[in-house]
Amino acid sequence: MNSVPSTAIDSYRPTKVIESSAHLPWEGFVVEKSISPPGTLLPTSLDKHSIWQVGSLAVRGERSTRRGGFASYSKAPGDITIVPAGPIPDVRLFTNAELICCTFDKSFTEGISGEVGHRLSDVPVFSLSVRDATTTRLLDLLMEELETGAPSGQLYAESLAQALAVRFLTSASVLSRRLHSQASPLPPAILRKIKDVIENNFTQKLSLKTLASESGYSRAHFLRMFYASFGVTPHDYLVDRRLNHAKHLLRRERSSIAGIAVECGFSSQAHMTSLFRQKLGVTPGYFRRSS
Repeated sequence: MNSVPSTAIDSYRPTKVIESSAHLPWEGFVVEKSISPPGTLLPTSLDKHSIWQVGSLAVRGERSTRRGGFASYSKAPGDITIVPAGPIPDVRLFTNAELICCTFDKSFTEGISGEVGHRLSDVPVFSLSVRDATTTRLLDLLMEELETGAPSGQLYAESLAQALAVRFLTSASVLSRRLHSQASPLPPAILRKIKDVIENNFTQKLSLKTLASESGYSRAHFLRMFYASFGVTPHDYLVDRRLNHAKHLLRRERSSIAGIAVECGFSSQAHMTSLFRQKLGVTPGYFRRSS
């Protein structure tokens, strides 16, 4: 596979970037998978927050200590490293490392931080070996979306990144319980407005930024209030609306399944079929024959 230029972290160029979301319309973050060889030194300072995850290979290396020396370390596949913007320890690799990285623009994390009153003292510190199942799952889902050509759309990826940024900001914060407390539902008038926006545009590409701006709330606040209102994420709500429309067309029209997939806003017939199996337990073809 050909390598692609790295744009996620300007001060660090991995030897080979295998996948990058830099070319996608995802706003406020970049996801990349890279291969780094032994001897690679990470920069002493980054200008953006980032989360790194070890891929399929175990990693050994050493990191600088406060006393001026180096201490060895090892990381298993799936281990997380929290890397806040600013000075970080030097890290030297002894082995090849497959790394997945999600880097956040300052405006992306500052928006979330400002909303919840995040204090300077609450900023996460550099943490070399973190085990967090939710963070790992979110990174895996983002990487899966990237590697499959981003079939689920901008809203899905941005929702995952929003949740990942919250995990980052609360990785060492006393605000974790406040962030994860139950949010209030959207006010009735705004709820109707958002439902109308989705109803009138469910076959089009919708972003989290668009829906949040229609509500008048920040993206993080909107996500929690939307979930409190519907019990599902905006992306799941959108998928359900598309599936309902697809079921209607499959019952009443003789159009090809591929044509119906495009008409309903799915990226392809394969994408719609995958969601039919996942949500309904059958393929579109089986649904049509049994309707």
